[in-house]
Amino acid sequence: MTNNNRNANLIIHSPSTFLLRLLAVLTFQSRISIITTTLVAAFSDLVHLLGLTIMVTVMFATASFVISGPSNENSATFNDAMYRVFVGMIDPSGWTKVRLSLELIERWIDRTSI
Repeated sequence: MTNNNRNANLIIHSPSTFLLRLLAVLTFQSRISIITTTLVAAFSDLVHLLGLTIMVTVMFATASFVISGPSNENSATFNDAMYRVFVGMIDPSGWTKVRLSLELIERWIDRTSI
């Protein structure tokens, strides 16, 4: 492994390692250990929620990109569509642009339905 790869791995894994070590230290303190034990108990549920969120985001972004990509600047590329859907999930005010994409999808469905 070259030094560049080793440094890149350190940079990627350093924040997560720091966070895990911090949680391990906080476990020994009586009042804060309530938070850390709750996070440990809910870890599988949190990973499941993260996986579902990623899948739903990718599905909505794919639909937005495939159906209204060329006609909508917010979803002209798949990265733009992913960004708009993710921002819409996090920030409710971001839903206005996502809503425009969904309206274009609805119009397309209405046009193509028999």
